[in-house]
Amino acid sequence: MKYFHHPIRIVTGLLFLAVFGSKFGFLPTAADMEWMFTPEGWALISAIKASGYLFPTVGIVSLLCGLAFLANRYVALAAVVLMPITVNFVLFHLFLGFPGLSIREAVPYVFFALNVYMLYSERAKYTALFES
Repeated sequence: MKYFHHPIRIVTGLLFLAVFGSKFGFLPTAADMEWMFTPEGWALISAIKASGYLFPTVGIVSLLCGLAFLANRYVALAAVVLMPITVNFVLFHLFLGFPGLSIREAVPYVFFALNVYMLYSERAKYTALFES
């Protein structure tokens, strides 16, 4: 199992570092490309971008959690912290994305699946939270 877990953890960390890079201009971002969104999706992205705080916050959280995945430290905490972000990625594309399945629409589901896997692989660390 460890031969499967470590590459998944590393890929997950690298993907979240890419999210950081896109939020801070190191990599191209879809938030600047209106043609990549439905009109409703673009309206929401424009409002979020205009607020000025949410994209940098997502970028910093993605950086810290991506580094935690790569360093194999605080992986359980990083997976929990990233869950609201990945759920919102999925919900945005589910409700405001283009109909049908394309590579562009599949990306948030990959992030979500990787995060769920990381949560599942660290499930033993969460048992204390649910004991009475």
